[in-house]
Amino acid sequence: MADTSENGTVNISTEAVVVDDDVKFGFQRPEMYTENLSGSVHPYERHVLLCYKTREDWPDRVESSDSDLLPKRLAGATKERKNDIPVKTLITIFEGNAATGFSDGDVLIFPDMIKYRGLEESNMDSFVEEVLVNGKPWASRTPEMLRLRWPKQEISLTVGENFQIKHNRKKGSVRFSGSIFQSEEG
Repeated sequence: MADTSENGTVNISTEAVVVDDDVKFGFQRPEMYTENLSGSVHPYERHVLLCYKTREDWPDRVESSDSDLLPKRLAGATKERKNDIPVKTLITIFEGNAATGFSDGDVLIFPDMIKYRGLEESNMDSFVEEVLVNGKPWASRTPEMLRLRWPKQEISLTVGENFQIKHNRKKGSVRFSGSIFQSEEG
C-alpha cells in the first residue's frame, strides 16, 4: 500500500484503495449476485435528484420532516400533482458537498441530463408546474447540461435507446438495455 522512499517521503498506492472500495461498495461486495434483482426497482421514466444536506443530517423520513422543509415540500408537491405529471417520476434525495460541486437545492434530472440550481420552498410550485408537469425549461433558472465527474476518473453518460456509462480511463463501457447488463470492450 504505502512505500517509504530513501528521502523519507511516503508513496501511497491508489490501486489498493480502488480495490478496497470495489470490495466494500462495488461489484466485488460479498452480497453481490446472491439475490435476483429482477423486478426490485419499479419502472419510471424520469429521475429527479434533489441535493440536500448530508446523510448524517437527514431524518428517517426526510419527506415528512418538519425541520427539513425543502425535500418535504418537493415530495408533497409531486404527490399532489401526480396525476398531472405525464411521465412516471422518481424523486431521490442525495448528498452534496464542495468536492462534488453540488449544493443544497440543486436538482438533477435524468434522462434529460439537466441541472438546475437554487430550488427553494418559495419557487417549488413553478418548478413542479413548468418542469415536471409541462416538461419545459424552468423559467426562473437557467438549465445547465449535466456532465458527471467522479473523483480520479471521468464518466460520460449517453442516454438514447440504451443507457451507457463509459469510463474514459478504462477500455470498456457498460450498457443498460432493459434488465440486462453487458460489458462491451471498445
